[in-house]
Amino acid sequence: MLEFTKSSLDPKVFGPILEIKDALPQNILTELSTAAEMDASNILLRAATRKTKKEKTGEVQIMGQSYPQFNYGNEDHQPAVLPTPIVSTYKLGDHITLSKELYDRYDEIFDLLCEDAPDDIVWDIRLPYTHYQKLQATELDMDYPPHTDIFSKLLTCVVYLEPSESVPTSFHGKHIDQTEISGSKGKHIASGFDWSEFADVGNVPWHHNCGYVFKASNYSYHSYKNDTGELRWIYMANVE
Repeated sequence: MLEFTKSSLDPKVFGPILEIKDALPQNILTELSTAAEMDASNILLRAATRKTKKEKTGEVQIMGQSYPQFNYGNEDHQPAVLPTPIVSTYKLGDHITLSKELYDRYDEIFDLLCEDAPDDIVWDIRLPYTHYQKLQATELDMDYPPHTDIFSKLLTCVVYLEPSESVPTSFHGKHIDQTEISGSKGKHIASGFDWSEFADVGNVPWHHNCGYVFKASNYSYHSYKNDTGELRWIYMANVE
């Protein structure tokens, strides 16, 4: 059974984040490591093809996820298209039970997150109906900008896998209200995907088989990158 500890990142700045250690048993880690090794050449080929298409067209990305999917209220974000993360073709079986555990323990996890949640946090309070998991690679030279995750993701869990040292996820907290900074009046317009639009940054350090859990909210902006020269492998689970 997973043990959750509250992150040292200030929940009033970054929103509540839980950390986990020894998330997956050794036999599953071995399975995922083998899958990553077998799929690495395919991942690199897919990433290179996508990069070539991007350079030829000048577009943000051929395929992507359109943001925002949620109205934060006082923040009016312009739509943007973010690159779709490259998911391994390896299918994770039901014998990998972490996502199911998150689903089964959702009420407990939500209560734990609520203990330190800021008063003005905005998130989806509906009950979950499903869960899923995947093996995902961050391609070389990827610099994925700040985003909250879509609010239909009631829980997001990431477990760092390989290599033994890599770049951890960065958390940015709540979006800066540019209107307040400039002193101007009127509607606040911002992309919501530029690092300069966030006052803070923190991270959950990269350690093998460790990671974090959070709930998408107006405080859950996070980003990740890979400038290591190696594919950055993670296990991801979501509850919706």
